[in-house]
Amino acid sequence: MKLLFCLGNPGREYRKSRHNIGFMIADALTSSEVILQTGSKYKSDFARLDLDQECLVIKPQTFMNNSGVSVAKFYKRYPQSIDDFLVIHDDLDIPKFSLRFKVGGSSGGHNGVQSIIDHLGRDDFTRLRVGIGRPPGRKDPVEFVLERFSSHESGELNDTIKSAVLAVEFWLREGTQNAMSRFNRLKDD
Repeated sequence: MKLLFCLGNPGREYRKSRHNIGFMIADALTSSEVILQTGSKYKSDFARLDLDQECLVIKPQTFMNNSGVSVAKFYKRYPQSIDDFLVIHDDLDIPKFSLRFKVGGSSGGHNGVQSIIDHLGRDDFTRLRVGIGRPPGRKDPVEFVLERFSSHESGELNDTIKSAVLAVEFWLREGTQNAMSRFNRLKDD
């Protein structure tokens, strides 16, 4: 079974924020026919799906900076090869609305990813990074990631979410290396 961890913050006020792109992708993966279950034991909402193979689509409900709490609970309950593990998260450091698969390495300053590294005691898991743009001027990045996407970004946002769903489905079928070869192409700002 594959474990897909889609990062974001719970709560209506964060629903469409840049930091919640992982939750938006989870919602697109889990169609309206699929009920997300709430697992207080796992501190997550999750759905079991068959997307070419069985997987859990998981939305940690611990708030972004504590995502590792939930991820570690699932990882302990469903011991898998680290190759069966994908973390989907926002990223300030790649072009807006681009996708990049990455294996291992630092958190790149992303507190949710750092929490996962800290709780698992390892960093060699696969990530799907989704570009959300850079804050304009001297705007605080923390403030920027909690802002909603603007209405003029909605078309590109929807296209990016659709592309991310295709990327996840491809990763499930073909694995990380093939997904990196196919989806890690540069996108202009």
